[in-house]
Amino acid sequence: MLGDVDTNSFDTNTAILPVSLAALGLSEKSSDISYRVASYSWYNTNEEGAMVPVDQTGWVKFNVTAPKVDFGATGTLFTDLDGTRLPVSVDRKAKDAKALLLHLHNESGERAQVLKIR
Repeated sequence: MLGDVDTNSFDTNTAILPVSLAALGLSEKSSDISYRVASYSWYNTNEEGAMVPVDQTGWVKFNVTAPKVDFGATGTLFTDLDGTRLPVSVDRKAKDAKALLLHLHNESGERAQVLKIR
């Protein structure tokens, strides 16, 4: 049932924002896209008072039809308990595959975990 999972949405600096291919104007026949992530705050403005990014990533290339790492699951949330195993498939050509795990209930500074897959 939607809304029945506690994701610590009020006391956190972490968010998961899934986006469907259709919302991006893409189809399953699409392939490479580029994206970046930026964060904003009402307290971070330029001389004219317009909000400017607090932090921003560089552009990231991503193949929507053939990701390097695929957890093969429906949804983006998994139980975060010691000993939990996640099925993962890795593209054979991927030499630097990584996964970003977000631990929503961990304390600040301990929520993001980058794992080298190979």
